[in-house]
Amino acid sequence: MRMVLLRKSQVQMGETISVVIIIVILIVLGLVFYFSLSGSGVEREREEVQELDSISTAIFVSRMEEIKCSRAGATTYACIDMYKAKAFHNASSSGMPREIYTSLIGYANVTLNMHYSTQKNITIYSHEPSNISGSVTAYMPVMVSDPVNNTQHFAYLEVEVFS
Repeated sequence: MRMVLLRKSQVQMGETISVVIIIVILIVLGLVFYFSLSGSGVEREREEVQELDSISTAIFVSRMEEIKCSRAGATTYACIDMYKAKAFHNASSSGMPREIYTSLIGYANVTLNMHYSTQKNITIYSHEPSNISGSVTAYMPVMVSDPVNNTQHFAYLEVEVFS
């Protein structure tokens, strides 16, 4: 009788230990799954922040007084003067203006792409960091004005922001 009770208690003890081991394995698997998902969520959030940064840079550049169209003192929304854009690139390429615009725009390439015009693409601003870990590009439709020939063309502003 004593042998039967001893074996029965050993079996119950073995069942209890195996249940505890299974519960610990499930908890560990759950934690691994949770942390892998939370890590990808942080990466996704970082990408969203970079995209929003590139969009805000595109909006900032398109509204800069230095390159906006103006007629009789009135400015036009989402319109870029082709000659002002070329002059801005030349002026902001070196020296003090480069430092000022780097603090405002940051590390980015801003290009005016004119597909429906005989004009070539115009680089408005270009400042790349020495080590590039990634970049996000935003596009914004704009109107390009040529005040000399009194014409306007559709184009898009391509803003590549580096991180």
